Amino acid sequence: MTPTVLKKLPLPQPDADGDKEERGRVLIVGGAPEMPGAVILAATAALRAG
Repeated sequence: MTPTVLKKLPLPQPDADGDKEERGRVLIVGGAPEMPGAVILAATAALRAG
């Protein structure tokens, strides 16, 4: 995946009155316990994205 490909993907528009359950869920699985950087980065991005 490149940024160009990701930008072309259609994203659903959330309802203005929708709750967090209607916006979807995220499951992050990854990495080794001694190297948590990528998992932390992915989790932070998911939180910021809403």
